[in-house]
Amino acid sequence: MNTPASLREAYRVCDRLHGDTLRHRGCGHRRLGFAGYFTGVVTGAPPVLPVAVCLLALLSLILLTGIKQSAVFAIIFTLIEAGGLIGIIIIGLPHIGSVDYFAAPEGFPGVAAAAALIFFAYQGV
Repeated sequence: MNTPASLREAYRVCDRLHGDTLRHRGCGHRRLGFAGYFTGVVTGAPPVLPVAVCLLALLSLILLTGIKQSAVFAIIFTLIEAGGLIGIIIIGLPHIGSVDYFAAPEGFPGVAAAAALIFFAYQGV
């Protein structure tokens, strides 16, 4: 996977700002990961680091409003996430049995990349 130079630089800045503690690195990398996706999807989006800082400010504002509002926000986004997973399952149902599940066109590097993606998605990093 080719990571844009601006995203790599943003990761370095995040590491310098937060030090080496794993908790802060995970939070910073989540912000930067979302910002990278955002700038990749939205044409004409601003650079990665300002998007990450704005995301941090927005989430901090939500947390500062109170526990009840934060819980409502978390529930709404959990429902959106569950809806996305259900949508993927519905899209994939017609293809059950028609796909070679053991084919690995990218070879071992593709399998390793997929395993890493699944691991970090499960961990929430």
